[in-house]
Amino acid sequence: MERAVSLGQIKPTKTAEARVVDLTPGLVHELRRHLARLKEEELQRGWGESEWLFPNEAGHPYDIKKVERVFHQVRKRAGLPHFRLYDLRHTFASLLLAAGAPITYVSAQLGHANPATTLRYYARWIPSRGQRWVDVLDPEGAVPPFAGEASLVAEVGTKVEPIGRPAGADDPEVARKIGSPGRTRTCDLVINRRGPVHHRPSRLSAHFRATARSSSRFAHQ
Repeated sequence: MERAVSLGQIKPTKTAEARVVDLTPGLVHELRRHLARLKEEELQRGWGESEWLFPNEAGHPYDIKKVERVFHQVRKRAGLPHFRLYDLRHTFASLLLAAGAPITYVSAQLGHANPATTLRYYARWIPSRGQRWVDVLDPEGAVPPFAGEASLVAEVGTKVEPIGRPAGADDPEVARKIGSPGRTRTCDLVINRRGPVHHRPSRLSAHFRATARSSSRFAHQ
């Protein structure tokens, strides 16, 4: 697609760039039949080869008002509700996204300069339910099934993995190397940023000691 017709004027595309628009095999077949008929008509009327795919009798693009009038006549004969000719563009994008086409592909087909524009208008047509995309991160057969998995999946609607301690979790040497059981901090007192634990009194222990001293003074009184 290299040019566009707007208000009867031939102009560059909206983004001022040429782009390739994919066609289905069925549409390509119909366009080839149309070109064959067009060439035959051009020879009969002595028009010469037209630079347009759908020229009028003067060899120019059809007026959009006439195209819309014919479109609505066909729409009514087909028993379809009212919608604009331009709405077919939205139908094109919505059907592709609903079928799982990548947003970047649809954006390029529509001629949007940024996929964010496509996402803003068509995000609701992107399938988001019924597919656990996170499962593709695990290779097939990497996680063995466990007893009762099928019933749990049916009950909660998602895959549940068994909870257990990792192998070697109770080995002091493993704990020294990997840190705490949650792997969120180190057990090495030398590099603990708050200082060695045995040099840092517990806040709870200090509270109990202060409470004990207060109770002792009260008892003596």
